[in-house]
Amino acid sequence: MDTRTTTAHDLARRSLLLMQQWDDREATAIIHPDAANDEAVSEPPAARGLGPAAFKATYDWLHAAFEGLRWDIEDLVAEGDLAVARTVMRGRQVAPFATYGPDGRMAQVFASNGRSFAASQTHWYRLAEGRIIGHAANRDDLGQARQLGWVPPSPAFLVRSALAKRRLRGTIT
Repeated sequence: MDTRTTTAHDLARRSLLLMQQWDDREATAIIHPDAANDEAVSEPPAARGLGPAAFKATYDWLHAAFEGLRWDIEDLVAEGDLAVARTVMRGRQVAPFATYGPDGRMAQVFASNGRSFAASQTHWYRLAEGRIIGHAANRDDLGQARQLGWVPPSPAFLVRSALAKRRLRGTIT
């Protein structure tokens, strides 16, 4: 394995660990100031920016709803300026989870049933200047939603989600 591949593997691993436990110094070391997260389109507006601060907003958003988040790496490959990690994301929902529309406004809220989940994900990292400059992911959102009791939604869950959305709208701008 050449040095470039080793570095790509290392950056992918470190990125997943960073999303488990945030560290500002580590973020600055591995995330390029111009780094963008393609997945931020349904995340809070602060996550739609560039660089470590935007990635931290994604971290905060996920950790506000889920505890014990971790990404178990099943496969890791790299070629050139691309690294790909096939993972299983695990955690437990402990608070409402909100998604956001293109306009940055809260779109949907999923109330917590206190359940745990394990969902397949693949993370794609573009690298530049020895750091991550781009991130995209393929996720089994439907599988995660089923495990968390979001689908099929019961009438009680729909009411709890509507109430959670009303509460969150009062606290998030």
